[in-house]
Order: sequence, then structure tokens, then C-alpha cells
Amino acid sequence: MRKVVSLLTILLFSGVAAWSQGKVSGTVRDQNGDAVPYATINVQGTKISVSADVNANFTIPAKAGDILKITAVGIETTTVTVGSEPVLNVLVKRAAGTVNEVVVTTALGQTANKARLGYSAATFGTAAINKNAPVGLLDDLGGKVAGADISNTGGPGSSVKVVLRGYGNIAGAGNQPLYVIDGVPLSNAQFQNANGSVDFGNGINGINPNDIQSITILKGTAASSLYGGLARNGAVMITTKRGSSGRLKVEYDGSLNFSQVGKLPTYQREFGQGWAGVFVLSENGSWGPKLDGQDRLWGATVDNSQLIKPFSYIQNNLRNFYDVGREINNTVSLSGGGDITKFYFSYGNVTSDGVVPTKSDYLARNTFALRTNSTFSKFNINSSFNYTNQRLNVPNTGQSSSSGGGVFQSVLQIPVDIPISDFADYKNKFFNVDNYFTPYAENPYYGLHENGDQQLSDRFFGNIDLGYKFTNSLSAQLRVGGDFTNARTKSWNEVNSPSPGSWNAGNNVEGAIRRDDVGSVYQGSDYFGIINGDFLLKYTTDINENFNIDALAGVNYYQTDQRSESAFITDLTVPGFFNLSNSGNPPITSDNSFHRKRIGAYAQATIGFKNQVFLQGNVRNDFSSTLPLENYSIFYPGANISWLASRTFDMSNSPLSYLKFRAAYGRTGSDPDPYLVYARLGAGDVNLGFGSLTFPFNGVTGFGINNVIANPGLTPIFTDEF
Repeated sequence: MRKVVSLLTILLFSGVAAWSQGKVSGTVRDQNGDAVPYATINVQGTKISVSADVNANFTIPAKAGDILKITAVGIETTTVTVGSEPVLNVLVKRAAGTVNEVVVTTALGQTANKARLGYSAATFGTAAINKNAPVGLLDDLGGKVAGADISNTGGPGSSVKVVLRGYGNIAGAGNQPLYVIDGVPLSNAQFQNANGSVDFGNGINGINPNDIQSITILKGTAASSLYGGLARNGAVMITTKRGSSGRLKVEYDGSLNFSQVGKLPTYQREFGQGWAGVFVLSENGSWGPKLDGQDRLWGATVDNSQLIKPFSYIQNNLRNFYDVGREINNTVSLSGGGDITKFYFSYGNVTSDGVVPTKSDYLARNTFALRTNSTFSKFNINSSFNYTNQRLNVPNTGQSSSSGGGVFQSVLQIPVDIPISDFADYKNKFFNVDNYFTPYAENPYYGLHENGDQQLSDRFFGNIDLGYKFTNSLSAQLRVGGDFTNARTKSWNEVNSPSPGSWNAGNNVEGAIRRDDVGSVYQGSDYFGIINGDFLLKYTTDINENFNIDALAGVNYYQTDQRSESAFITDLTVPGFFNLSNSGNPPITSDNSFHRKRIGAYAQATIGFKNQVFLQGNVRNDFSSTLPLENYSIFYPGANISWLASRTFDMSNSPLSYLKFRAAYGRTGSDPDPYLVYARLGAGDVNLGFGSLTFPFNGVTGFGINNVIANPGLTPIFTDEF
């Protein structure tokens, strides 16, 4: 503990130490509170000048009484006098008739003035991202991005689907954009249970929105082609919050949210329980006679008694099945530092119990983040370390099987005149396994209480970013990062069957016998890891008073590894004992692993003319391990142009204050999934005509060629966009 206190003491007083050496730190913001990145700060009467960074933070040698002059494109020149404090927050005013010069994050984590871009980029700051205290990173951005479909299923921790400019691939997962955090690609992997009927969310859900400074959505291939095939559907660029020099700053963001179901299916209100216009006590549909409001007996006869109710449509019957969801979202962060090193630390906690009764839809998530920024003359080093621990319970949404499940399927098989919420007492003698009103479905509350699907996951992602400035024009950057997730999944269904002689064992008016639930247990373990590295050389210079050039060139290494092991049993021997040993049948097991590598080289150059016209071109060539050895190279170019006509012409008398024309072309090439080029071995399975023989058999192991036909002539899928 003493070591921690000593480190914090150093960070807290490093700003004061810098002040004693004659340095001032601060932030430049406009009248709306928005950051003014890359503003120039000059000590008036001297040649001392510095530029603010992308977050508008700066540090400059100055002392009390010095006058600082702040200039930037689109703001009025401002002067401030240095006082007795080492921290100075500067407020500037946007020039009349100008538009905010937004700085956005582009491919490879680079930054650029939005006016220079010849492609579409939508940017959102932390205020827009966290306006309604969302749990998911993109929850508040649905409907706010032109050409983007952002949606999820609505439950705690559910998957987020993002489709930019429509579908380009018949496989749903193949239409997702690339997610990049601080220049490093993120995993958006999704781990499922045995039958795929449960949504445990995807990778983008593991990020705390309160840690995010901005999100830029690059919607076209021209914008994202420097990432190659990974970004064939566009890219979502995420920039995290960083510390700034000065006193220790402590921030807290907390919210308590309540939710209810929004849109529900619209039921017909004319006909009640039955079939073919006839009232049938054991039917599970609303195909009976017209509703007349008269009292009728319903359900099973138990102990010589039966329930009675009006034969009427029940208002809000389905809505009454759902609860009010409750969600608590807290984040506390500490930031600060001195002239050399700055830090940011945060802890976030979310507990969310959704609208489905019980805790069958429940999320508990803890996130930790630590980021540092250090500058030593021409050298800088930045680091980011993030950890997420998550527990997620999810109700089974698919079709039921012989082992049970299917909560929502059961809800939809309750006639419009029968009160759904009454079944909550699922052990009541009228509503239990023996006497539930219909043998064709199961009490939905039974599934919520006795069956379950749960996933526990641990995730670490981060990067180390090194930079060196050789001259004012030439610099180098080395960035290495990764994203690693381990998930453990368990799903279980209780075993049950109607008692002999009961309503659902054939003693109903139709003589129908309810299918037994034989029970099941599924356990799975999944790992997904990404390693990504980039080395870049960047060059910028003014050729003359009219032309300037920004260029970069680099190489990339990208590797993914995925492992999945699972075991599944059915026909449980002992009820309520959800263990893989609890069956006379051997477990059905699977073991899969995938490995892929991609090495790429890329270059990009932007030529600007009089700060009005900007022409950009880029190329990339990848070498992929999943393509045939004879043809594993993928090459794709891109180009775009932007013309700021409002800077070319005098528009002071025009109703238009900002006029821009742009055009772009881009190509991306994507490689196939691993192991599709050459034939693979699999466990032997011999078709005997009257059945099959699966190996291992009687202690003998056998393998055969996989039934997926290999294709040594596979070529990349190219996506062109203009």
C-alpha cells in the first residue's frame, strides 16, 4: 500500500514540480465546451510555440505574467495571461460563419481534420455516446448514423448488429464492420450454446461506454481499405479517454434505469381457446368459437375441481407476463499526471435484470481500465490495459426439443382468453407438469425456473504504442496490441414427465400425451485471441505556400486463434443433478481449433492545395494463410478527393456557410475462413444403409475425409465501392 501511495504522490505533485520549472499545462475548449484539437499556443513576444494534441491538451514553457496567444482554424485569436497556477484552461470562441473543424479518427488510428476527408465519417463524442447511460457501446447511436442499421435484441448483454450501407454478403456475420480501439482491431466473437438458440452477446458488448472519448464510423471501403478485408464492411473507430496533466481528477457516473417491453405482437380479439371453431379444453391455440364473455370452466380437472373464468379477450395479457427491468450502472475514474506522464484509471460495474421474469435474463459486468501517456523529448510511449469480467444469464429463445427449453414458444401457445401471469405459480396443482392446461406445450414459468443458460467470460485487451519524432516532418510509430477472451458456457434442462393417469399423460379430452423432457446438460469452453502489430513511418511537409503533403507507409501482422471444446449429454438419470456424468449415454463431444495469419504492407498519401482541395490515395497488399499457397496475395487500392468550395469562393452573402464536394473509390479483398483449401480429416462415420457406424467403435479409432469439399482454387472476395 505504501508503494501505491508513493506513486500517486509523485503523479499528484509532478504538475507542481513542472510549474516550479516554468511550465503551464491546460486544455483549449470553445464556448460549447467542445475540445479544440491542434490549436497553436504561443508565448507572445517569443518564438516559443506548441500545438495541442487531439484531445486539446497542451504543455508549454511559461511563467506567471506571460501572455499566451491561442490560434486555430475557425476560432477567434485569443490571449490569456498566465496566473499563479500551473494549470490553465483556455476558453476560445468560434469565429462567426465558420463550422467546427472536427478532428476524427481514421484508419490505423490516425487523426485527420474531417474537412480533408473525401469519404463519409460520422463522429460522436462521449456526451452523445453516454447520454442515456447505456450498458452497450452503441446503444445510444441507433438511428443517428445515415446509412447504418444499429440494433440489438433488447435483453441485457444481447448481441449488437451493425450493418453499414446494406448487406454485401449472404452470411449475416459477414456483414459486420471492423471494430478498432485506439488503432488495434477488436474481436467481435460470439460464443453460443449447444443448439444456437441462446444469445450470449458479441465482443463489442465488453467495453464500458464511460471509458470512451469518441466513436467515428467509417462507412465506405475508401475509408477503411487500409485495414484490408477485415474492414470490407466499414469500420467503427473507438478512441478511449486519456489523462491530462494537473491535479488529480475524480469523476463518477452513475445511473438507475427502469425498462419495460416496447413493441409486442398484436393478437386477434375475436376467437378464444379451441380448434376449428370448437371449444376444446386441452387446445393450445385461439382457433375456437367467438369470445362471448360467458363464464366457462377451463384447464384440467384435479381432485374433482376445476377452474372457472370469463371466455373473454384479456387486455395486456402478454405484456403482463413481463416484469419491469432494473439496471444499475456505475463508473468511477481517476486521472491526472505531470508534464511527462499522465494516467487514467477507471472501474465500471453494471448489474442489469431484464424484463423477463426471474433472473433468467441477468447481466453482471465489471470492467477495469488503466492507460498512461508519457512524453520524453522526441520519444513517447502510450499504454492501454483493459479487463472485463462478465456473467450472463439468458433465457432459451428457440424451439423446444426432447430435452426441454423454448420459453417463448410456450408463451405464444397460450390462448388469448387464458391469463398468462396466473401460471407463475408453476408448482400449483392446476399448472404443474401433470395438469398444465395443454399437453402440446409447457408452462413457460417452469422453463424459467428449472432450466438455464449461463456464460462466464474473462477478457483482456490493450496495446503499447511507441512513437519517435526524427524531425518536424518525419516520425515513426510502433504499436502492438491484442484482444483475448475466455468463455465458459453451461446450459441445462430439467428432466420431467407427467405422472401416469394425469391430465397430460393422456387423461385429457383429446387423449393426447405430453412428450417427456429427458433433460440435458451442455458445457463448453471457448477461447478467441487476436494479436496485431503495426509499424508506420509518417511524413508531413509543406511543399510550397500552396501545396502540402501527408504520407505514411507501414507493415502489419495480424493473427487470430480460436479454440472450442464442448460436451453434451441427454437423458438425465437423476433429476436436478446437472453434471456430465448424469446419464447412461456417453457425452457427445467436440474439439475445434482455428489459426490464421495475415501479413500486409500499405501506404497512403494526401496532397492538399491551398487548404481547399485534398486528394488522397492508398494501396495495401496482404498475404493470407487461408488462401492457396500458389495464390495467397491480395492487392487493393483506394482513392478519394475532397473540395471545400466554401473556402474557394466568397460565400459571405450566401445562406450557405459550408459547402463541400467529395468522391471516393475503394476496394477491399477478404480471404476465406481457415481450412477450406485442402481436405480435412474428421471422425469416421460409415453409412450402413440401415444406420451408421461412428468411430471410435469398440475401442477402435477411425478417421475419414471431412464431408466439406475442399477447393484449392479459392480466390479472395473483392468488394468495390464508388
